[in-house]
Amino acid sequence: MKKLIILFLIAVLFFGMVGCSSFDDKDCLRIHIRANSNEQIDQNVKYMVKDAVVEFLTPLLADATDKTKAKQIVVENSKQICEVANTVLEKNGFDYKSSAKV
Repeated sequence: MKKLIILFLIAVLFFGMVGCSSFDDKDCLRIHIRANSNEQIDQNVKYMVKDAVVEFLTPLLADATDKTKAKQIVVENSKQICEVANTVLEKNGFDYKSSAKV
């Protein structure tokens, strides 16, 4: 299996925002999980990683009042985000690791 990396591209959406009802990119934080490839197995594990990362981040971001605070929380927890993703990858038999990028 190729040793490629799942990238977390954290850009802009409502993820960490409380009350972000306008979906205005400048006010919201967005998270992207990219798969190792377009192969079905990599796409399947991407969704497992996404679910685990969302579960990890949700309580941390619950009190974020703006995009800046949400971004700070994500940056401060990027190592733990990778650990969560790597745990999912390892449990599913993948030998490559993840990385996070803001």
